[in-house]
This record gives sequence, C-alpha cells and structure tokens, in this order.
Amino acid sequence: MSKKTANDGVNKFKLALINNCLRGMNGFIGSPLEGFETFDESLLPSNSDVALILGQYVAAMYAFRLAHTGRSDRDGGWWWMVESEPIFKALEPYHFK
Repeated sequence: MSKKTANDGVNKFKLALINNCLRGMNGFIGSPLEGFETFDESLLPSNSDVALILGQYVAAMYAFRLAHTGRSDRDGGWWWMVESEPIFKALEPYHFK
C-alpha cells in the first residue's frame, strides 16, 4: 500500500474498513497512540499515514500477546494466561528480528 503510492489518499471504502478494525483493537487493547482513535474519514489520510499507524497497532498487539502468554507448568506448552492461570492453548510467540 505505501510502497507504490505512498502519498495517495486511501479511498473511503478502505478507510471505513480500517477504522472498523481500529475501533475493535481500541476496545481490546486501547489505542497505542495517545489521542488517536480512528482516522478522520473527511480528511482521507495517505497510504503511508495508514501504514505507519497500522504498524504501531501491530507492535502493540504483539506486546499484548507477549504479556499474556506463557508456559504452563502442566505440560510445558504455550498458553494464553489469565491471572497466571493457563486458559487457552497458544502458539509459541516469536520475536521480530
């Protein structure tokens, strides 16, 4: 999206989908950017603006995952943890290089 046409505006259809996803993530983890909730649909941000913001959300979601998964004493596998108790099986988290 941002490589070929970085300065082009995102169309309203795509922006509505992106904002819907952002609202869902804001409800789940909160906004990773102080004062930002969703894009203003009347301003149509550029592709690079959207890519920058989505990158921040990806990093925040990954940090949330790292903070809420761990190894279980039961089987040594990876689990989503709630109050230090394994609740759901999880895949092993990996670290970005």
